[in-house]
Amino acid sequence: MPLSASAEDSDQNKGKIDWKIDRIIEKGQKKENNNRETELEKRFPNLFKEETAEVISAIQAAEKQSIEQLERDLFSSNIEGNTTIEKTKQALFTSDYVAPSSVAAEAEDQEENGNSFNTLLMGGLAALACFVSLGVYILYQRIAN
Repeated sequence: MPLSASAEDSDQNKGKIDWKIDRIIEKGQKKENNNRETELEKRFPNLFKEETAEVISAIQAAEKQSIEQLERDLFSSNIEGNTTIEKTKQALFTSDYVAPSSVAAEAEDQEENGNSFNTLLMGGLAALACFVSLGVYILYQRIAN
Protein backbone atom coordinates (compact mmCIF):
# COMPACT_ATOMS: atom_id res chain seq x y z
CA MET A 1 0.00 0.00 0.00
CA PRO A 2 1.50 3.32 -0.97
CA LEU A 3 2.00 6.04 1.60
CA SER A 4 -0.38 8.47 -0.08
CA ALA A 5 -3.23 5.94 0.16
CA SER A 6 -3.42 6.33 3.94
CA ALA A 7 -6.48 8.20 5.25
CA GLU A 8 -4.45 10.38 7.59
CA ASP A 9 -2.09 11.56 4.89
CA SER A 10 -4.75 12.42 2.36
CA ASP A 11 -4.87 15.90 0.90
CA GLN A 12 -8.10 16.59 2.72
CA ASN A 13 -6.59 16.21 6.20
CA LYS A 14 -3.21 17.80 5.51
CA GLY A 15 -2.61 20.95 7.51
CA LYS A 16 -5.79 20.72 9.56
CA ILE A 17 -5.71 20.82 13.37
CA ASP A 18 -7.38 17.96 15.18
CA TRP A 19 -9.26 19.68 17.98
CA LYS A 20 -10.08 17.55 21.01
CA ILE A 21 -13.33 19.20 22.02
CA ASP A 22 -14.56 16.15 23.94
CA ARG A 23 -12.54 17.28 26.95
CA ILE A 24 -14.25 20.66 27.08
CA ILE A 25 -17.66 19.06 26.87
CA GLU A 26 -16.78 16.61 29.68
CA LYS A 27 -15.71 19.47 31.97
CA GLY A 28 -19.00 21.24 31.36
CA GLN A 29 -20.94 18.09 32.21
CA LYS A 30 -19.02 17.69 35.48
CA LYS A 31 -20.04 21.19 36.53
CA GLU A 32 -23.66 20.37 35.80
CA ASN A 33 -23.40 17.20 37.90
CA ASN A 34 -22.37 19.29 40.92
CA ASN A 35 -25.62 21.23 40.77
CA ARG A 36 -27.76 18.10 41.02
CA GLU A 37 -29.50 17.19 44.27
CA THR A 38 -27.99 14.14 45.95
CA GLU A 39 -29.86 11.29 47.58
CA LEU A 40 -28.76 12.50 51.02
CA GLU A 41 -30.19 15.93 50.32
CA LYS A 42 -33.45 14.33 49.18
CA ARG A 43 -33.82 12.26 52.35
CA PHE A 44 -32.69 14.96 54.81
CA PRO A 45 -33.47 18.34 53.23
CA ASN A 46 -32.81 20.31 56.45
CA LEU A 47 -29.40 18.76 57.05
CA PHE A 48 -27.37 21.12 54.87
CA LYS A 49 -29.04 24.40 55.82
CA GLU A 50 -27.25 27.17 57.70
CA GLU A 51 -29.63 26.92 60.66
CA THR A 52 -28.67 23.28 61.12
CA ALA A 53 -24.97 24.15 61.11
CA GLU A 54 -25.60 26.88 63.72
CA VAL A 55 -27.52 24.47 65.96
CA ILE A 56 -24.74 21.87 65.67
CA SER A 57 -22.04 24.42 66.51
CA ALA A 58 -24.07 25.66 69.51
CA ILE A 59 -24.44 22.10 70.83
CA GLN A 60 -20.72 21.45 70.33
CA ALA A 61 -19.83 24.66 72.18
CA ALA A 62 -22.11 23.70 75.09
CA GLU A 63 -20.55 20.22 75.28
CA LYS A 64 -17.06 21.68 75.18
CA GLN A 65 -17.93 24.09 77.97
CA SER A 66 -19.38 21.29 80.13
CA ILE A 67 -16.25 19.15 79.56
CA GLU A 68 -14.01 22.06 80.55
CA GLN A 69 -16.09 22.62 83.70
CA LEU A 70 -15.84 18.93 84.56
CA GLU A 71 -12.05 19.01 84.07
CA ARG A 72 -11.76 22.05 86.35
CA ASP A 73 -13.85 20.32 89.02
CA LEU A 74 -11.91 17.06 88.81
CA PHE A 75 -8.37 18.34 88.63
CA SER A 76 -8.59 21.36 90.91
CA SER A 77 -9.84 19.54 94.02
CA ASN A 78 -7.26 18.66 96.65
CA ILE A 79 -7.05 14.94 97.16
CA GLU A 80 -5.57 13.78 100.43
CA GLY A 81 -2.69 11.37 100.15
CA ASN A 82 -3.30 7.75 100.91
CA THR A 83 -1.90 7.33 104.42
CA THR A 84 -2.65 3.62 104.54
CA ILE A 85 0.23 2.86 102.20
CA GLU A 86 2.67 4.84 104.35
CA LYS A 87 1.50 3.09 107.52
CA THR A 88 1.88 -0.30 105.86
CA LYS A 89 5.39 0.55 104.67
CA GLN A 90 6.42 1.59 108.17
CA ALA A 91 5.00 -1.61 109.66
CA LEU A 92 6.54 -3.95 107.09
CA PHE A 93 9.93 -2.37 106.47
CA THR A 94 11.38 -1.58 109.88
CA SER A 95 15.06 -0.73 110.21
CA ASP A 96 15.76 -3.43 112.82
CA TYR A 97 14.23 -6.24 110.80
CA VAL A 98 16.23 -9.47 110.58
CA ALA A 99 15.05 -12.25 108.33
CA PRO A 100 14.61 -15.54 110.19
CA SER A 101 16.79 -18.36 108.97
CA SER A 102 14.77 -21.10 107.45
CA VAL A 103 15.15 -24.83 107.87
CA ALA A 104 15.84 -25.17 104.15
CA ALA A 105 18.79 -22.76 104.36
CA GLU A 106 20.29 -24.65 107.30
CA ALA A 107 19.83 -27.98 105.52
CA GLU A 108 21.50 -26.52 102.45
CA ASP A 109 24.52 -25.43 104.51
CA GLN A 110 24.80 -28.91 106.02
CA GLU A 111 24.53 -30.47 102.56
CA GLU A 112 27.37 -28.28 101.32
CA ASN A 113 29.56 -29.38 104.23
CA GLY A 114 28.55 -33.02 103.72
CA ASN A 115 29.14 -32.80 99.98
CA SER A 116 32.66 -31.47 100.44
CA PHE A 117 33.41 -34.25 102.96
CA ASN A 118 32.06 -36.89 100.58
CA THR A 119 34.12 -35.44 97.75
CA LEU A 120 37.32 -35.52 99.82
CA LEU A 121 36.60 -39.07 101.00
CA MET A 122 36.03 -40.32 97.45
CA GLY A 123 39.19 -38.57 96.22
CA GLY A 124 41.25 -40.13 99.02
CA LEU A 125 39.92 -43.61 98.28
CA ALA A 126 40.69 -43.17 94.58
CA ALA A 127 44.26 -42.07 95.39
CA LEU A 128 44.71 -45.05 97.74
CA ALA A 129 43.50 -47.42 95.02
CA CYS A 130 46.00 -45.88 92.57
CA PHE A 131 48.90 -46.34 95.04
CA VAL A 132 47.93 -49.95 95.75
CA SER A 133 47.68 -50.65 91.99
CA LEU A 134 51.08 -49.00 91.43
CA GLY A 135 52.63 -51.14 94.21
CA VAL A 136 51.17 -54.33 92.73
CA TYR A 137 52.50 -53.33 89.29
CA ILE A 138 56.02 -52.71 90.62
CA LEU A 139 56.03 -56.08 92.47
CA TYR A 140 54.88 -57.84 89.34
CA GLN A 141 57.70 -56.20 87.32
CA ARG A 142 60.34 -57.36 89.83
CA ILE A 143 59.01 -60.90 89.88
CA ALA A 144 58.81 -61.02 86.08
CA ASN A 145 62.49 -59.97 85.64
